[in-house]
Amino acid sequence: NTDGCTAYQILSDNTRAITYADWSYQRCDSNLHGWYRFKGNAGNRMLDYCPLSVSGSRYNRCGTGMQGWITSGSMPSQYEGEVSRMVCFSDSSSCRCQYQKQIKVRNCGTFYVYWLDGVSACNQRYCGVKGEDFVSLALLIRLGFAYKLLMLLDCQLYCKCKVICR
Repeated sequence: NTDGCTAYQILSDNTRAITYADWSYQRCDSNLHGWYRFKGNAGNRMLDYCPLSVSGSRYNRCGTGMQGWITSGSMPSQYEGEVSRMVCFSDSSSCRCQYQKQIKVRNCGTFYVYWLDGVSACNQRYCGVKGEDFVSLALLIRLGFAYKLLMLLDCQLYCKCKVICR
């Protein structure tokens, strides 16, 4: 049993992106089982808002009739470890969940992984979105520390050149 950050499969097909629309074919995720990472043309994370808010065609987004998106809770921090979240599958007419499935999500520092199991119908699919690239909290702390250190050094250099220092 792995934590998902080192052993996962990649979902990168452009038809998985929420901005993709195709009337000709209903794709489904009935065969998924394990840890997955959204990457490349599929986006860099799972959709976490109602697909109706995305501009463009409303129909068959993500290459399927029922788009899967996370409805419960925020995305976890790296320190929260593995969390459970609910995925809603809704069609193009509303944000009402016609089917729900629980998944697991883990923050791996610079990306998320998702424990996904197969869906119950072949018009349901987990959808990806290109989200904000995020920086881990640890990196932000290091950057903040470096900034404070530079300001301190700058102040000390400035004070050496002036008679009065604060």
